[in-house]
Amino acid sequence: MAKPKETVWQVESLFDILNESVNLFSTEAFKRKININIYTGKYKKLFVLGDKVQLKQVFVNLIKNALEAINKSGEITIDINKDDKYVYTNIRDNGIGIPSDKLDHIGQSFFTSKKEGTGLGLMVTQNIISSHKGKIMVKSKEGIGTNFTIQLPLYPS
Repeated sequence: MAKPKETVWQVESLFDILNESVNLFSTEAFKRKININIYTGKYKKLFVLGDKVQLKQVFVNLIKNALEAINKSGEITIDINKDDKYVYTNIRDNGIGIPSDKLDHIGQSFFTSKKEGTGLGLMVTQNIISSHKGKIMVKSKEGIGTNFTIQLPLYPS
């Protein structure tokens, strides 16, 4: 973080970035009996203009948070949708959820609800998505789980 790398803008496959990100956690998820499922439907070949390393960091942060939010066996569901201008990636977990009074603080520097968290992961995630001209939205219910939606401009194929 102290020495940021140069941003490399290229046309990237969103599915490939997601798949690589999920694969990083396959062993941990298996050990903890957490299923991670990616649903692309007919949207397996969607592309975005962006920095692959940065976008992968976004998904790694969100998947890691989802894994940490699930106490016992559970499920993380990732699905991809699109409209004429944007591609939407939803990352849902059935973890402990985020208290409603904490939702407005998500992404603020050094705000964390974790014992050992730094409060920088979601801030970095928001900054990356913003630099890619996207948005990040979150919905959560305590005891039910959390859904992060990443909206990025769709690269015309």
